[in-house]
Amino acid sequence: MGKNVIIKSLQLLIFLVMIVLCIGLLPAGEVVAAANEGVNKLFVFGDSYADTGNWRQGSTPWNLPYGITFHGKPTGRFSNGLIITDFIASGYNLPSPLPYEQRHYSGRSSPQFGMNFAYGGTGVFNTNFSLPNMTTQIDLFDQLIGPVYTKNDLVSSLTFVSVAGNDYVTYVTRAGGIGSQHQQVRWQDYVKTVINQLALDLKHMHDLGLPKIVVTTLQPIGCLPCFTVVSSYQSCNEYLNGAARYHNQLLVQHVQELNAQAGKPVFSIVDLYDGFMSALNPGEEGSASKDLLTPCCQGVSSQYSCGSREGNQTKYKLCTKPDSSFF
Repeated sequence: MGKNVIIKSLQLLIFLVMIVLCIGLLPAGEVVAAANEGVNKLFVFGDSYADTGNWRQGSTPWNLPYGITFHGKPTGRFSNGLIITDFIASGYNLPSPLPYEQRHYSGRSSPQFGMNFAYGGTGVFNTNFSLPNMTTQIDLFDQLIGPVYTKNDLVSSLTFVSVAGNDYVTYVTRAGGIGSQHQQVRWQDYVKTVINQLALDLKHMHDLGLPKIVVTTLQPIGCLPCFTVVSSYQSCNEYLNGAARYHNQLLVQHVQELNAQAGKPVFSIVDLYDGFMSALNPGEEGSASKDLLTPCCQGVSSQYSCGSREGNQTKYKLCTKPDSSFF
């Protein structure tokens, strides 16, 4: 699967990442970036796997149980603790980059270490949340070139791009249904559309002066709680996992083409799909331990989600050992 552009995770860190659309808990692999000595800035684009606080305060990721492990209080992350962005920054001895929405707040970290433009629940295209999609996030970054960052500031930077599948979750909810032959053809066409736009976005980032860009493969979306709930968290949806593999196949092809155009290895891929499947330890493709598929945090009913409250009353239920849960 294009080993020259894929970076394999050396170890899967079992920590929780609560993705907005699935209202569940997701893990993420430890990102082992390509050798890039002298990195002094980290720029981040994407979704809840990367968002460290761009949702407005008072919204979902600023409520318990989010943040119960890291700092013991919500920090704006869709997680009980740290997320991929934090581990990448730590790997380069950098603080987590300043969330874009917090850039004007006093007492926040300096933009000198980079900036995070990721918004939980977003995708390459618009999703069910009225928040900046990938193209808009890049435009926000572009507006800071000159006023905040010079082209020279970008030379020693690393860029992380998280694409966790919100485009496909949105597609399911809007298009309705999966599985028929006609729908499968439509899915293939939609995957091509997503990948084509993502490739344009990646090229745009490089054209703006970002020299090293790391992008994630799509995790096995058929194993996410929002899709396994129909089987009472007993099994993954193999059709959706197949769609994820097709997405990843096209992504590798496009990244190889982008590197060929650049004449050097600008773009690299972190393989989240294999990391997830290894951690889920499936007995066969598409299956996984039902204990691992069950989310730690759920709404008390279908009208509520993790973190929901009515007044002082919580409307979610939490497992007894969040740090031991996969979702």
